[in-house]
Amino acid sequence: NSSGSVDVKTFVPAEQEAAITEAGFSNEEVIKHPVKEFHGEDIPMTISDGDPDADVHYVSGVAFWEKGLLDDAIREFQIAAEQGEKTFLSLRMLAVCYAKKKDYPAAVSEYRNALDLLSDSDRRYIEIKYELADTYMKNSDIHNAFALYSEIYEENPKFRDVSRKFNILKVQMNRIRGKAVMRKNRISYL
Repeated sequence: NSSGSVDVKTFVPAEQEAAITEAGFSNEEVIKHPVKEFHGEDIPMTISDGDPDADVHYVSGVAFWEKGLLDDAIREFQIAAEQGEKTFLSLRMLAVCYAKKKDYPAAVSEYRNALDLLSDSDRRYIEIKYELADTYMKNSDIHNAFALYSEIYEENPKFRDVSRKFNILKVQMNRIRGKAVMRKNRISYL
């Protein structure tokens, strides 16, 4: 239309409108407000030709996430992930939700599940690996973070800021190894 707004009816079939409205969101909120996460990529908000229930749960999950209702978003993404059509996207968003809640072990698990769905030639593979490494860092697991940053650095040293993170952790890992060697060589008089 002339106001520049989106005609929601063209995006959401009638049978899906009720489920989205039931979740407490207008279709306009769900469709017109894309999430800019994952370094500027829009999180897909389209209704696919696949399972309409998976789409409704996924779109509802994104809407809950945008409103900061993480537990509700998690519930919706779990349902969408189980229904297959949006499994990868749902697992990725589950990881994001858990990380935002600072439940890093759960976020790590979901990122690993998402990685399992991808071949290492898929361009998203390195992105998820990077997000997983960042999550390890947030969880103070520098050994696993360093291992992943090292793999990414070997594959593509210009990927995002992996070079900087790799070099910082390399120095930290050398300090840790140096302290371990010093402790090993320490004489105990007990």
